[in-house]
Amino acid sequence: MTPIFKKMDKLFVQSDKHLERFCNLGVDTKKIEVVGSVKYDIEPAEETPLEKKLPNKFILAASTHKGEEEIVLNAYKIFQQNNPSHPNVKLVICPRHPERANSVKSLCNEMGFDGKKFSCMEGDSQPEVIIIDRIGLLNTCYMLSSCAFIGGSLINHGGHNLAEPACNKTPIIIGPYTFNFEEMSSEFISSGSAVVVHNQLELGNAFNKLINDENYSSSLIANAVEVFNKNKGSTQRQGSYIMKLLESK
Repeated sequence: MTPIFKKMDKLFVQSDKHLERFCNLGVDTKKIEVVGSVKYDIEPAEETPLEKKLPNKFILAASTHKGEEEIVLNAYKIFQQNNPSHPNVKLVICPRHPERANSVKSLCNEMGFDGKKFSCMEGDSQPEVIIIDRIGLLNTCYMLSSCAFIGGSLINHGGHNLAEPACNKTPIIIGPYTFNFEEMSSEFISSGSAVVVHNQLELGNAFNKLINDENYSSSLIANAVEVFNKNKGSTQRQGSYIMKLLESK
């Protein structure tokens, strides 16, 4: 592999940990530039007609996988039991794979919830649970939600991108399995930018805390936005290095 690296002018990596790994592979340190993660280089959602179809106040379960929706629904049931005065706080589930929408809807109904797919909603009626069955809507859901659980983290999948909810100023809840975004999740946790839960009871309590404690929710958002702003700019840094290389040729 070393001969391949010798042909490269520059190697862009996310962090010092990645730099060390490539050095161990024999790459010259002078060729490596730590530029951060491009996953932070995103823009918040813009207002769309989608807002009219979603509830005024809702909890979002984003990028969920099989095995997580049941946990989320039980957590939502705990939230409802603790908040009889908040019947208008709905649940929106956005499965990682939209083709699972029918099975998620069936699960909702089996568990006693009024669940409907987003594409089948008509008029002003608002079911308890809305299942997003179209791609391209997650960013807007983040923007409009009161808080969001990020899926793939309560099962051994490895989690998903936390920069997206942070960019949209959404309070973040995650499970313990975040190894696909290890450095990102570690920074969010250590800075007080995300709540970590391990089961449906803790998730239900997190929903309760974030919906009812505005100061706590605002603190999470402020911390997450700070982490997001501190880490954005990788694309610009890489572009600058590339331009300098081209000018030197």
